[in-house]
Amino acid sequence: QAVLGVAGPLFASFLGSRKGLTVPIILGIIAAGVPYYLMLVAPGSKLAFTIAALILSGTYFFAQAYLIALAAELDRKGRIVAAAGGFISGGSAIGPALGGYLIDNFGYTGTSWASLSMVVATVVLARIALGGRSRAEHHEGASLKPLPAS
Repeated sequence: QAVLGVAGPLFASFLGSRKGLTVPIILGIIAAGVPYYLMLVAPGSKLAFTIAALILSGTYFFAQAYLIALAAELDRKGRIVAAAGGFISGGSAIGPALGGYLIDNFGYTGTSWASLSMVVATVVLARIALGGRSRAEHHEGASLKPLPAS
């Protein structure tokens, strides 16, 4: 699992900005949702669980690399990127407690549905952020145009 966890960021560094940010972010988030989908369609399957566990870390870190790049573009002062580590650590601290609560109260199927709903919310929020990036580029481009000669 650790080797595949490294594969995601390595692939992101290989791909770089060749495909922009939109395609890798959206595909990375959706790919990170595949393990939860596998748990829904094959509950109790050891093979599905193994595949899900193996691909989760690689897809998660692939998407995360591009999400941090997006944050760097949206906040030129670097505050969001600087805070990202804290938010990631916070998620790592809260995740097991929330996951345990969901499993205990809603089972693995309910937990998978909750995880998939978070994937959908992440795609929606990423699209909003990517749209903000496009508007910011448009405004920056407009402000860099030379003034007409008088």
